[in-house]
Amino acid sequence: MNVKRSLLSLLICTAFILPVSAEEPAKESSKKGTVIFYRSRSAKGGAVRLNITGANNETIGLLTNGSKIVKEQPVGEITYVATSPSIAGRNSVTVKVEAGKTYYVKGEALLGFPAARSKITLMDEAKGKAESDKIK
Repeated sequence: MNVKRSLLSLLICTAFILPVSAEEPAKESSKKGTVIFYRSRSAKGGAVRLNITGANNETIGLLTNGSKIVKEQPVGEITYVATSPSIAGRNSVTVKVEAGKTYYVKGEALLGFPAARSKITLMDEAKGKAESDKIK
């Protein structure tokens, strides 16, 4: 019984001693947005993989024919670069990422020499969501 009283007294004392914060610290995920990179299935350039990189050459992943990559990204302006084996195989798009928002970036393989060249495009939310939802 004394042990229970001692613990209860200790809890009451710490409630008055510990500082109380009026605000909860912001969750880390609330400082991020989501970027969905997708590539619809197509026979044209189907074998070509697009290498996607982000800020500071961060590897986002390989976007293959009929695939998508979902990444949480920090808030701010980020330039994404898609590269492919072609001589003119480099393309980029800049996205201004805002907290809690989702952005859709479509990847394509266009005809080029000696292989298909890459192209990435920032899509409007409705069209990007509709196209990317078809990809499993």
